[in-house]
Order: sequence, then structure tokens, then C-alpha cells
Amino acid sequence: MNGDTPTRRDRGGGMRRWACLVAAALLLAAAEAPAREADLAGWDGTRWGMTEAELGALFGKRLRRVDPPLVYDDATVGRFLPEAEFGELPFRALFQMDEEGRLQQVLLERRDAQATPAAFAAALDELQARYGEADLVCGTPVRGQDTSPVERERVWILPTTTVHLSWLDYRGGILYHDPSQDLTDPLVPELEKRLYSRRSLPRRLLLRFHPTARKELMSADCRPPAP
Repeated sequence: MNGDTPTRRDRGGGMRRWACLVAAALLLAAAEAPAREADLAGWDGTRWGMTEAELGALFGKRLRRVDPPLVYDDATVGRFLPEAEFGELPFRALFQMDEEGRLQQVLLERRDAQATPAAFAAALDELQARYGEADLVCGTPVRGQDTSPVERERVWILPTTTVHLSWLDYRGGILYHDPSQDLTDPLVPELEKRLYSRRSLPRRLLLRFHPTARKELMSADCRPPAP
């Protein structure tokens, strides 16, 4: 055998050394990666159950009044922040108060031109970096539309706070029939029974924070993400 040719034992030893180097590099990268957050007490210094006076003490002159207050089912919004951030994205923050006037939910929103797929992807990356992969996805699947807006809600459930990320693109996601057409009329040609897109409807990128204990604030039709 040529003395320059490595033996099978030599080759095996080289592979083992290579595997050890790879394992060491992976352990080093894991050690250097930022630790994921295990819990969230509330959004940006808020705590669930705060009063409007306590919100005012926390945010000072940044906090603005909504007049008249906005109504969301059994919650009202009388205070908001016109400028708030999540990650590096600017949002508007709405503070939803329960019937007793205490904070039950914080809603961050971007509208229309700011509610882009790129902004959704950036918010998703930030949430995954902080809390890992989403625990649930919510919405009713639309056959043949994997990117349908109703599929674009992700939920992270932490011990104290649950976080929802939603991107609602009504412009491309809602189609409707011309109401002047009788779709049951056999004399109407099939080509005229088409769908129209509501281009004037808005887009929304939403981040929703609420107490995990408030199960009634969860979205319907939630399930674990597909493997």
C-alpha cells in the first residue's frame, strides 16, 4: 500500500475530529445566542388592571385622549399613544379598559400603507426571536389560499401575557359579488357571475397583548401550527 494513502482508521479518526469541531461550534453559537424571554408582565411597562391615572403616570405627556372613546364589545379606549414601537417598527398603541376602568388589553396597529407584508414579516421575526415559534395559529383556512389573511394570525402564550400577531389585507382578501346580479338566474352568463375585489377596504397590522388568564379574549378557531 502506498504510504501516502490514508488508512481506514486514519479516515475514521479525521471524521470524528470533524464531528467534534462541528459540535463545539454549535454549542458556542447556542451559548452566544440571546436567551428567549420566558414571560411578559405587560406591554412596555404596563401591568394588567392598571387605571387610566396609572397609565398617565407611566407615559406622561405621550398619552393622548380619545374623544369620544372607542368601543370594542365590552371594552373602551379612552387613551392611546400616537407613537409606540415594537422592535424597530412604529405603531399606534390603544389601551382597552374593561367595564371597571382597568386595563385588559393593549392593541398596537399599523394601517394601510404601513401594514405591508414586509412589516408583518419583521414583527414575526421579532416575536420569534423573543418567544420562539408561535404556539397557535388562528382563523378558518381558505381552500387554495395558503396566504389568506385569515391564516395570518399567530399566538404566543406566556404565563402572564398572551400575544397575537395579525395581518389583515382586506384589499386582496375579500371578494364579493355584484349585488345587482341574481346569481340564481339561469339567464345570467357564468362569466358575469364573477367576484370583485374591494380595493377601497383597509389593511391592518395588529399586535394584541392581553392577560393569559382572560380566556375570553382568545381568538376562535385556534390550533397548533402545522408541522
